[in-house]
Amino acid sequence: MSAEAPPEGGEGGAGGRGAGTRLQVEVVYAAGRGRVERHALSLPAGATAGDAVARSGVREGLAAGAPDLALSVWGRRADPSRPLADGDRVELTRPLLMDPGLARRARHRAQQGPKAAASRALVPAREGG
Repeated sequence: MSAEAPPEGGEGGAGGRGAGTRLQVEVVYAAGRGRVERHALSLPAGATAGDAVARSGVREGLAAGAPDLALSVWGRRADPSRPLADGDRVELTRPLLMDPGLARRARHRAQQGPKAAASRALVPAREGG
């Protein structure tokens, strides 16, 4: 889910902040096809990824029996106890339903239509790998 890079200064860590400094972070959740929830939060210094998720209210908005969500910071898996840095993006992701490579090939085949599938059947296979 992460297409952006972390802001200057790298990932995580306190970065020399004074006590009482607030962190500006974002919690992002892909709620469904084409629907992304973004929650901009201001948290106290020392806040963790779990604190950000709790404060965002995303989990409370999920239906009972919803799948467990994975937690990451800037696209890298993270433990809820991971300390956050100013500008971090916390991402909640749903479990994969299908291997992304297989899904991509299936979409490509569907876009090509039956005519392309028939022409592929006529192409002889290459020998010797």
